[in-house]
Amino acid sequence: MPHRPPARSADRGPTPQSRPIVTVRGGGIDRWPIAVPVGDGEAVFGWLVRVSHRYGLTPRQVLQHTGIRAQPASVGAVSAALAADTGVLSATLGLPITGLQASVAPVPLDVALRQYLTNYHCVDYKPRPGSRFCPCCLADADPRWQAGWFSPLQLVCERHQVHLRVRCPSCEQVPFSTVAWLGRVTETYRCPQRRSRDRVTHPRRVMAFCRQDLRRVDVVTADGALVAAQQQLSALAATMIVDPL
Repeated sequence: MPHRPPARSADRGPTPQSRPIVTVRGGGIDRWPIAVPVGDGEAVFGWLVRVSHRYGLTPRQVLQHTGIRAQPASVGAVSAALAADTGVLSATLGLPITGLQASVAPVPLDVALRQYLTNYHCVDYKPRPGSRFCPCCLADADPRWQAGWFSPLQLVCERHQVHLRVRCPSCEQVPFSTVAWLGRVTETYRCPQRRSRDRVTHPRRVMAFCRQDLRRVDVVTADGALVAAQQQLSALAATMIVDPL
């Protein structure tokens, strides 16, 4: 006969892995014990991935345990939910609210682009979901996913003077272009997307996460003139001086 594991006694309670992180004997806790500060220029999605990895919870579980009950179905909805509850996140995770507010605010390049399109073309700017990335930045000892990588005007890494990559070479997806990453605990430098499925052979199959190490992606050195142009554009956007001509 096949061996059956002994049934767990009803009075033993849940295993340590199954206990919610915010539940302790005698009541709940109002503040999590380990603060994960927002890095300078860090994207809020990247910060949430780091918090998730530090606590061993998926980003979705982090949001739920901090009191954010929204079930965002799009990248834009995730941004809106985080922006609306920076006070809750700040109090629960023990972080200065200014850092969180800065991480959910649009970067200067996007502000300048929105202003230009609105004032001179009467176009409502709606950024596409997804982010470029710099493999060299992600190879840092303690990497941060930069907010500027989400801007369509950020083409090169000014620090490393290389072209930003658009897609993961393994799954061919644009990082953070869907909300799949909310359901996975992973490191900052790994691709957060699921592998794409064949809609003919596997129309309903849930594909595995890619988890490609983006630090090992090949980089292309940017021309000096392009780097200089990117630096000038960033400086103009930072001071909100946008010349439509």
